Amino acid sequence: MTARCVEPRGRPVVMGMPTSQRAARDARARATEVRCSVGPANLSYKLWVVGAGTWSVPEPGGRARRRGPGGGCATGRAMTATPRTISTPRAPVKVRRGAVITPARDLVDQVVTHLRARILAGDHAVGGALPSEGDLAESFGVSRTVIREAMRSLRAQGLVVMSQGARPRVAEVDARPTVESLSLLLARSRTTLLGLTEVRRPLETEIARLAATRATAEQIATLCDANAELERATTLERRVAADVRFHDLLAVATGNPVFGVLLGTLGGLLVESRRRTIRAAGVDPALIGHREILAAVDRHDPAAAEAAMRRHLDWAERDIRADTRARIRATSAAGADES
Repeated sequence: MTARCVEPRGRPVVMGMPTSQRAARDARARATEVRCSVGPANLSYKLWVVGAGTWSVPEPGGRARRRGPGGGCATGRAMTATPRTISTPRAPVKVRRGAVITPARDLVDQVVTHLRARILAGDHAVGGALPSEGDLAESFGVSRTVIREAMRSLRAQGLVVMSQGARPRVAEVDARPTVESLSLLLARSRTTLLGLTEVRRPLETEIARLAATRATAEQIATLCDANAELERATTLERRVAADVRFHDLLAVATGNPVFGVLLGTLGGLLVESRRRTIRAAGVDPALIGHREILAAVDRHDPAAAEAAMRRHLDWAERDIRADTRARIRATSAAGADES
């Protein structure tokens, strides 16, 4: 009867080993210890597997037999032993439904790896239910406990959602945790606003170019509304909020969600940059830049949109430099007064 890898059950254990003592020592040095379930009673055994192949154990206390991949056989005496931790495997064991899993110490990680790959490959649609716990356990040849732990791990990674009495479902991608972590990292790294402008230039000029190529009529109308809101704003905070919204909507118009994630990552620094460069009232160069960008997007002129965004960011860089110099002078003057 062919052995199938299962979780330890605390029942009698058998080790299939070669009959000669010297061969046994050599085999142990290169063997993989595998917990197996065999026989009509589904008892749990432990085998030492050497190389690829399948061990067969007729009964406890009998002789173990392994058929290698080339058709050769090896036999060994089955002996009672104390259960021990399953060691790292050296040969994969194919299970049903096309999955390949190895009899390793940490089966949970292996199940997580396979299910994660399936989800990312689109084998399971977003919002769709995964196979039942029992079906997955049978497919991977592991216990339901392993499947439950694997599901908890996938939920922690944001790949599945779980609810009482229902099968796990594939979750929609939520970039917020990643965005928040990267924003915190940038804030703690004391990234300068001038350094931020250098990053914005290649990023946002490409956003403008793609938006001019791909934006729909509805998206262009939304951009017009956002720009009108910026022009109506009379306070600094409202202008900053409207400016952020305009740039975010421009990223949406590219049709590539990665741009939105990248802008979100820079969120806190971008807000601070705009506070330094947007004027609360009067003629604001930011408004002129937005009008030029919007006009190019409306004409579906990618080259003009890219050039307009570049001018817009060049102006922002000049204003940040001027603001930085003013702050340095103010700090120096305050220090002189105190002395």
